[in-house]
Parts: sequence; C-alpha cells; structure tokens
Amino acid sequence: MIGNYQDCYRAAPGAKVAVVYGSPIGRNGQGVGLWAIDLASNAVRQLALPEQVMPATLQTWTVSHDGKSVIAAIYAGSLTQIISIPTTGQPVAKTLFSVTSDVWHIDASAGGSLFLALVDRPQELVRISPAGGPSERIAAFSNATPDQVLLLPDGRAVSNAITSGHFRIVAAEMGKDPQPLVKTPDETAAPMTLAGPRVIAFVIGPTPRQTIALAETAT
Repeated sequence: MIGNYQDCYRAAPGAKVAVVYGSPIGRNGQGVGLWAIDLASNAVRQLALPEQVMPATLQTWTVSHDGKSVIAAIYAGSLTQIISIPTTGQPVAKTLFSVTSDVWHIDASAGGSLFLALVDRPQELVRISPAGGPSERIAAFSNATPDQVLLLPDGRAVSNAITSGHFRIVAAEMGKDPQPLVKTPDETAAPMTLAGPRVIAFVIGPTPRQTIALAETAT
C-alpha cells in the first residue's frame, strides 16, 4: 500500500482495523482511496466514499474514536466542509459543519469533540523587476497549489489553483480575476510547459489516471 499523505494511516484506540489512504501495490485499476486493513488477517477492502470525496477535494481525515466513521475535511467551493462517512454500509456523508480556512490536521476525542488545525495562507502571484523596486501583484489565490508558474508569450502567467474543489490551471493577468485556461470538466494541473507559440502541454484527468494534453492558449 502506497500512501499519499503524511498522515496516511489512522486507527481508533484498541481497534482491530486500520484505515489507510493510498493505492494498493499490485492491483491494477485500483485507484487512490481509503482502505480498511484487518490487523489480524491483513485482509484489505476499499471503503465506499461519496462522490464529493476525491483526491482533489480531500484535505485531511481521521477515524472517529469508536472506529465507526471517517471524519474528513474536504473542499466545497470557497469553504471547507467537515463530514462524517460510515466505515461500513452505504457511503452517505453527513456534513457536521463548515469552516472558511484550510484544515491541515484533524483528530477526534472519546467524547466526540473534534480538534482541527486551521490554516489561512492566501497566496499571491507577483512580478518583480530585476532592476529592483516594489513588486506588482498580478493575482491572489485563496486556494492555490503553486507547484509551477509559467509565463505565456502574451504576458499572462499560468499557475495551479483549486476551483470548486477541483484542480485547475488558471491564467492570470494584471487587473483581472484568474480564469481557467482550458474549458474542460476534467481536472488540469502542473507540470506544464510551452509546446509552441500558442500551445501549452499539461496534465489532465483525475489521479491516478492522468495523461498529457495539449491546448491552445489564445484568448
């Protein structure tokens, strides 16, 4: 099992099952998700998750103290929803509450209280002259994943952002709100590179079924 998060495995106190976030080794076609591992038999089964819980929306998660549910923080537009998902039965998510900040870590107490590490880190794309002087703000992102910044020939800057819970490459220019560069319902993300005067190459599709795509950058 290969995990994708720093805290990729959790178990309730005294539990007989551990829950792992990752993808199983040697099982072709099995994507990234939450998996329950029986600690006595080592049997593995994938937990059924609601449609809104996917790698792009999942921020962090934990197991409830009784082991009967997974508590997850997911992106929901400009908010973060804290939801409860049963570990058995139908994958029906129950929204517990929402917060306006990113959630880096979450844990649950025996009494049912939740402890959250909230983080506010809005990020900016700026332009700085080699000759010095003050920086110029091109755009600001409340939910950004700036793995890469790419300058287009027309002067726009392209970076990663999270829009409505999905990864998108967006184009930013001075005085305008960032806009998705490619009109597609699929997720788009870095790494990316110029593939011609008006063409950009980037990654498209959900993890782990990503592929490389080309798109024109003309407005």
